[in-house]
Amino acid sequence: DGRERVQLTYTAWYPAHPRMKAIDLEEANVDSCVLRVTLDSGNSPVFYETIAACGCFHKVFVAKWVEEGAGHQYGPPEKGKKFAIERAVEDDIDWDVVGTVDDPRDHPRRPVVFLKAGDHKVIGMGSMARLRVRPGADTRTYALADYAELYSMPVAGTSEKAAFFDLDHGGKVRGAERKERFIFSVFGLDAAGQPRANNQIKLHFDQSTWGDPTIYAKYLRLPAGVP
Repeated sequence: DGRERVQLTYTAWYPAHPRMKAIDLEEANVDSCVLRVTLDSGNSPVFYETIAACGCFHKVFVAKWVEEGAGHQYGPPEKGKKFAIERAVEDDIDWDVVGTVDDPRDHPRRPVVFLKAGDHKVIGMGSMARLRVRPGADTRTYALADYAELYSMPVAGTSEKAAFFDLDHGGKVRGAERKERFIFSVFGLDAAGQPRANNQIKLHFDQSTWGDPTIYAKYLRLPAGVP
């Protein structure tokens, strides 16, 4: 609708994507998981997105009140869709809305993202209100750092600093090339599987860019009641 919205983005970085099978084209240095939360004008979450920084495995989780609003405005889901907010887009890859988050709009809780060990794929997301950690479970606290620090990282063995990303070549993470790039380059994809800086992530085989604010109206049926 042209109005600005706040988005909170959290990126978890891992030292590598380990080999998970005999021939694993994704095996390489550096892996990631990105969570982005879009807020309405009252700072309540509208939807949550997870993605790998290479642009793979994009998933959308919608606040339940937003899905209900889409249902009231547009009716039942479109053919082949599970949720009313999903939009079938001709000649493009549709967005994958995989669930709703049932938190009170005026009292949202922290989101919880569930990952598969090893390849770091997101297998689900929910609310802290429903998380139950068994007594004695192995827990670890992660440190939060400003994303801007990635643009001035110490270079090993020197007194110099440099960006974590190759800013002259699409913001790709240095030294994180995947073998799969050779296969997908045939289809015109640029460095498939290689993580990128947040504002340079390409979605769905490079059909759109993560930082483009117009993608939501194109790929989702947003209800008019979302302020």
